[in-house]
Amino acid sequence: TIPASEYTVSYSNNVNAGTATVTIADKDGGNYIVNGSATFEITKASITVSAPTAKDLMHSHIAQELVTAGSITHGPANAQFEYAVSASANVSPDSLSWGSGIPKGKLAGTYYVWYRVTTEDANYSQYICQLPIEVHIAKAEYTLYKEPKAVNNPVYNGSDIVLISSHGLLRCVDSSLLQTQYALSDSPDTKPALASFSYDRPAATNAGTYYVWYGNVGDSYYEPYISEAPITVTIAPLPIEITVDQSSKYY
Repeated sequence: TIPASEYTVSYSNNVNAGTATVTIADKDGGNYIVNGSATFEITKASITVSAPTAKDLMHSHIAQELVTAGSITHGPANAQFEYAVSASANVSPDSLSWGSGIPKGKLAGTYYVWYRVTTEDANYSQYICQLPIEVHIAKAEYTLYKEPKAVNNPVYNGSDIVLISSHGLLRCVDSSLLQTQYALSDSPDTKPALASFSYDRPAATNAGTYYVWYGNVGDSYYEPYISEAPITVTIAPLPIEITVDQSSKYY
């Protein structure tokens, strides 16, 4: 082992990430002539984060933030969280999609939120998530605002009789109102198929009892809504008075 008193050690470019140099220089008057140098790499520091989390959301008439904000647990002072949304977990966002604002959505569906941390500090590596956060916005639900009204005391007359006298209304999440749809069934215990519902008020001709269900089949943003029970409408038979001609008849 060569005593440390035989040489000096100095370093250069050893503060920031990159290639540094260590130099050994001989000291006069010793028993050895010691000289040499070597390079070594100072790797960039890693940024660590507390990841954003998906929010539990339902379709709304206003845009909602899809995730909670992420935070930087270790990194330079100028580091900044950025977010982007893609249509698939297998497709990374393009470079223009990224921004510092938390992404928002309002339509029902699935969103894929990516996040990263950017910095201009060359001593830190950029951070980007390996997989996006999958966020689901559920379909909204209608609420009943007004029930439809059945026609009063209908009696058979040989023509179609409209069974509902006034439409019902459903309230949407933006407080707008939507007219109810209708369908008939053969039993008060059997709900009709969604495909049978229509905005037309149902009509019937013959005397008898009819079961009118109301609601809405839903769409890409709303769950179907069907009444818990039907409106029962009975068309009464037409009373007919029969008179007998009592005048005399001859054989």
